Amino acid sequence: MRTIAAYTLLLSAFASIPLQTNAAPCTKAECSDARIRDIVPRLALPAFFRIPTAPKPVIPVNPIPRPIIPNPRPQNPHPNPHPNPRPNEDAPRPEEPNGNPVPNEPHPQNPSHQTPETPSSQNLGDGAVSLCRRGYICSPKTQEELDKIDAEDVSHYGSDDLANESLKKGRKSEVIYEDMIKDTQYGKAKPVEESHGKYEAILEQKPVKGELSNAWSDEFLKKFEDMKYNPDGDWNEITIKTTADGATRLKTFSNAERKTVIVDHSYSIGDKTPAADKLRSSDMIMSSWKQTTREFNKHKRTRDKINQSELKYIVRRRISKGMEEGGKTHEVLEAVLKKSNKKDPDPDHIATFRRDQPSEFHTIMGTAHADRINKMLGDFHKDLKDLRIEAFHISRRLNDGDQFDMVIELGRKAE
Repeated sequence: MRTIAAYTLLLSAFASIPLQTNAAPCTKAECSDARIRDIVPRLALPAFFRIPTAPKPVIPVNPIPRPIIPNPRPQNPHPNPHPNPRPNEDAPRPEEPNGNPVPNEPHPQNPSHQTPETPSSQNLGDGAVSLCRRGYICSPKTQEELDKIDAEDVSHYGSDDLANESLKKGRKSEVIYEDMIKDTQYGKAKPVEESHGKYEAILEQKPVKGELSNAWSDEFLKKFEDMKYNPDGDWNEITIKTTADGATRLKTFSNAERKTVIVDHSYSIGDKTPAADKLRSSDMIMSSWKQTTREFNKHKRTRDKINQSELKYIVRRRISKGMEEGGKTHEVLEAVLKKSNKKDPDPDHIATFRRDQPSEFHTIMGTAHADRINKMLGDFHKDLKDLRIEAFHISRRLNDGDQFDMVIELGRKAE
């Protein structure tokens, strides 16, 4: 308390002294007071007399922002092998007011085909896309090849326009086939059971003898040793009819062990089935072969089963002048035999045309009887594992009118 009182007196004395701006000479008493004033600043004030000072403001230091780098999107470990699924061409389609079925949208092409379209592959006037086959669009490069073949002036058979045109058609058929087997998304079987009841298939197991067998064709087919032709053997007779009128559209005799399909009857003229359900000859022949292999494999061990890709021979019988399409094929075969200077064929002298004879080979390929088989091989190339036509074997049936039998031999391109 004494200390506080002393400090209080000193401060009161200090405050009572007048301020002077100019120093003047002082008297003895004044100088004594000045010394007192000099002493006062040197005295330390207690803590409770100190004037607080404002603290220094704290300036926050923000860190330098780093750029945000997005993480890459993780890859799908199981990519979809078919990102653009093909539309179901077999589904029933609506009809226009005039009763005609509305056409399906064209199939999406595989990546290798997705190139800018050219006028040769699309009609720019009405937007109609050029189809190489039913539901299939060729690549622009292939379309250019087809246009080039169309523009050629072929005179291999002189003035025989039918044979010359068949040569061009056969070459085009080969080009289209090569394009189709590159497209892994294309090729779908259309069995009879998917025709929505418009067709029915009747299967009977019976020997060929008495049905399609005769001395001339028997001798001809026996020339093919690996076919092991036996008219008394068990063959699957498959008859496909249109249910609306009961008309037979296809009749085949097939044998899985012999890897052979004999087309005895094929007649599509007059078939009024709507386009959405209509089966082509290639659909029906393939359906018959599949049914034959299924029947054969039912009770077989795995090692004894026959795969449908093992098909070796397709026989076209009774190609005669009397039928509309048969007459054209008959005329083309006559022109080919004449041009090749081969001996007129009979069961003992078979006329064979292979790929090393391109003109004759492609001329036969252009006939309806051969081109439809080539279409089937392209349409179902996944099921048949890229089988192709290797040769045509021709025989004339002299005891049954002026008719030809033709064996189409299948194989695969050498690796």
